[in-house]
Amino acid sequence: MASLINSWLQSTFFLGAAYVVTKHGVPEVVPFEGEGVDVVNLAKETGTKVEELDRLLRALSTFGVFRQTALHHWVHTAQSAPLRKEHPKSIRSLVLHAGAVGIPSLVKLDEFLKEGEDDRAPFERLTGVSLDDWFAQNEITQSNLHKHMTEERLMTPLLTEFDWNKFAGKTIVDLGGGNGEDLEEILSEYPSIANGIVLDRPSVIALAQSPTNPASQNHRLTFLAGDFNRPLHPSLSSPDTVFFLKHILHDRSDAGAVRVLHNIRQAIPAGTTTGGALLVVDAVVDPANPGINVAQVDMWSMSQFGAKERTKEQWEALLDKGGFKLEEVREIHALSSLLVAKLK
Repeated sequence: MASLINSWLQSTFFLGAAYVVTKHGVPEVVPFEGEGVDVVNLAKETGTKVEELDRLLRALSTFGVFRQTALHHWVHTAQSAPLRKEHPKSIRSLVLHAGAVGIPSLVKLDEFLKEGEDDRAPFERLTGVSLDDWFAQNEITQSNLHKHMTEERLMTPLLTEFDWNKFAGKTIVDLGGGNGEDLEEILSEYPSIANGIVLDRPSVIALAQSPTNPASQNHRLTFLAGDFNRPLHPSLSSPDTVFFLKHILHDRSDAGAVRVLHNIRQAIPAGTTTGGALLVVDAVVDPANPGINVAQVDMWSMSQFGAKERTKEQWEALLDKGGFKLEEVREIHALSSLLVAKLK
């Protein structure tokens, strides 16, 4: 038991150390090879304390993150390189997001657990605002989250293991679609789909519409500022619209998720029979054997949002409350399945 607790503490300290050095730009300065950078110069470049920085790097090196070539001289390892912004498999944004909002909210998890307490999520108890509102007020951290969503590539199995041609001639609306990269891939791979619309916060859409964003150059893709927690824009009301939610509902309590589903349901015109499809990408939990990764994400959802990962039965009940019927579940990734639903 002592060794298990020790491993838990190691994980917590490791994430904290990785967050701090990443936030201060240390991975951007450390070289990949050679004699390494002297910690005195490294501290000067990053505006940090020499001894404390050296100790943090020393601790991280015990996990294989950074390496000391000579006393107080540091280079990257294969494990530390993804902390850099420009690394092709960068985890920088995930580490910044987890460190900024993940660790602090855990201290309020005990209050959330108590029977009779109010239903505010641990993060809201700590900060006084919901995580959605906090993101709206902190665009840098919000951009970290959206960057991570594009770094965690799930589109390859989504494109190859599901036939999007069944939505030929339809419009796909990606709610919370960030920079539009996911939807742009779908449109490029399946020309039979008429067009796509990305709806997200105004600050996110402003970045997505930049000419430097490749997705903005796709003439079949448009961007719309809005909030799917509120009634959707009238332009989205069409019998030929297919709504797409990727890693959105697991960040919401049942009440919050039903509110999103109701907004989608209200945007689908009455009498629609051939459209009204809803695609959800999220985990489907096996309660008997959830697996460590799903269990960890479930704890993250609870500590941040007061939300959860759901079993198939919970998804069926949730969709039913929102006006939809679950028709198909297809596993596409260890942490994600594609749920296909239609109007009831």
